[in-house]
Formats: sequence, structure tokens, C-alpha cells
Amino acid sequence: MIVFSSVAGQSEPNAKGKGDTGLTVSVGYISTTGNSDTTTGNFKFNYHTKWGRLNFRTTGAYLFADVTNPATGVNSRNTERLEAGIKTDYALREKSSVFANFSWKKDVPSGIDHNISLASGYGYTFFDSSQSKLKGGVGLEGFQE
Repeated sequence: MIVFSSVAGQSEPNAKGKGDTGLTVSVGYISTTGNSDTTTGNFKFNYHTKWGRLNFRTTGAYLFADVTNPATGVNSRNTERLEAGIKTDYALREKSSVFANFSWKKDVPSGIDHNISLASGYGYTFFDSSQSKLKGGVGLEGFQE
């Protein structure tokens, strides 16, 4: 038996330059039964806004997976991941910008008690059309794990 439920909401600009704020939220849940009972759930959000020449984005995510052996009744959480981040980009000119990023991650089953990252640098947009975009950047990143 599989049970799946997903809810997503989105508010994003329809055309380039129209609207400067957007929010995307998604929630999912899956439960399966067979040789083992598995339950998986996730939650994600992405919010972005623009104040003048400053672009701001914040993200977050939570994912888990529980597995139960029907023969023994033993339940184990083999996946549990949490992530959060903030990204900023300040336009210096039409194609150049400076950026700063902060992220935090935790994934204990994978051996990551916590990972904190801070980065900053200079970015350049080589081209930006309605169908594609190419950006490059150079910077420094420090992290603690």
C-alpha cells in the first residue's frame, strides 16, 4: 500500500522584472508496506525578495525516512536532514554584483552533526535572457563541520 500526499504553493513573478517577491512551499509524505514499512516526509520553502539593488533569498528543508522491520518491529530513522540558508546579492552595475551566503546543515545518519558555511565574493552575469542565464563568480568560503 502506498499513500502519497503533496501540497505546494507558489507565488513567483510571471515575467522578468514583474514582481520582486516570491514564496514556494512544498510538503510531501509517502508510506509503503512490504518487506519493510517505510515512511518518508519532507518540507521545503524558498522565499525571495528584492529591495532596490539587493536580492535576498532564504531557504529551508527537512527530510526524514523511517524504516520498520515487520518481523522484528524494530523502527529506525535512516535519514534525517535539516538545512537552512540565506543568500544575498547586491548589484554594483547591470552585470556585476557582490554576494554573501550563509548555510547550516545537519544530517546525523550521514555523520554530519552540523555544517556551517559562510561565503562572500564577486559575481558577474555573462548573459540573461528569458530562456537562460549564465553567471560566474569568485569568492572565499569558510566552513565548520
